[in-house]
Amino acid sequence: MEFIEWDQKFEVGEIRIDIQHKHLVSLINMLHAGVNAGMNSTIVGNILDELDMYVIVHFTYEEKWMEAREYPEADSHKKQHLELRQKLANFRSEYQHDPDLPCGPLCDFLRKWLLEHVLEEDKKFSAYV
Repeated sequence: MEFIEWDQKFEVGEIRIDIQHKHLVSLINMLHAGVNAGMNSTIVGNILDELDMYVIVHFTYEEKWMEAREYPEADSHKKQHLELRQKLANFRSEYQHDPDLPCGPLCDFLRKWLLEHVLEEDKKFSAYV
């Protein structure tokens, strides 16, 4: 069983955003699996790097999409994105200095954040699809 099981209830109705969300889920699942399998710190670090890069790609797309539709809650949504990016960047920096840093709490945080964000915040802009 995957750490995060994709469910259609996560879909917001905009195909590119839904595909990007699925990819974020797969990256978090990969990170969790790597940590649980005891992969070396270089591989885990590479997964963290890819996750960080893809978060930027996804958030950039989603924010431009919201702006193009004049989504009224875009600013608060962007703030949530920025907070996650900062937390992820801080963890990556700490991990680079201490590869023995446990990643389990980060995986738990990412799962909780992503599912809540998609189901509560991203669903709000479904009406603008």
